[in-house]
Amino acid sequence: MFAQSPTPALALHRLVAPHEQNSYSKVIVSGSRNGIVRLWDTQGNPIGQIFKGHKADVTSISFSPDGQTIATASLDGAFILWNLQGQEKLTLQSFGATISSVSFSPDGQTIATGSLDGTV
Repeated sequence: MFAQSPTPALALHRLVAPHEQNSYSKVIVSGSRNGIVRLWDTQGNPIGQIFKGHKADVTSISFSPDGQTIATASLDGAFILWNLQGQEKLTLQSFGATISSVSFSPDGQTIATGSLDGTV
């Protein structure tokens, strides 16, 4: 049912599957055009509560290597770290740049973001 790519698959959701190196879970996370993030099982059933924090389209999602943290980026210029219950652990706001991608390092100790203006 779900595509393994960041292309739009539902009316408002861009689906992003767990990183292929993460064999800890069978959970899919999606980000929507209205800033909402949501967890799903592999059968397409929603898991838990909606994650609310972004004010614009979610552009990128990444699981930490241990599978316990989710990083999201948005057109609102923020990136947010969440726990699996949807609680914000950290929010950082860029100054003027739209964040288009976010990714954890393999050891989970560093997070890289990329912006539409070319800033990393």
